[in-house]
Amino acid sequence: MPGVGYLGSGSLPMEQLPTFLVAVSAPGAKAQELARLLRMDDACIFARIEDDKVMLDVRTMTDEQIAPVAAAVARAAP
Repeated sequence: MPGVGYLGSGSLPMEQLPTFLVAVSAPGAKAQELARLLRMDDACIFARIEDDKVMLDVRTMTDEQIAPVAAAVARAAP
């Protein structure tokens, strides 16, 4: 889905940047737990949470990272 990323860091990001997001959820799993499982996976995926969904920003992924990210999502949200 279309989305917005932010340049800058901390509590005051400086500039919006258009991006595309993939929303990830799993029945019975809270977004915080799903995000934790992705961080702890061997692929070490950091995502943000919006509307109780884990959001993956595809702007930050290379083509080579898509398969490992998909595999990590499958492990975290079977």
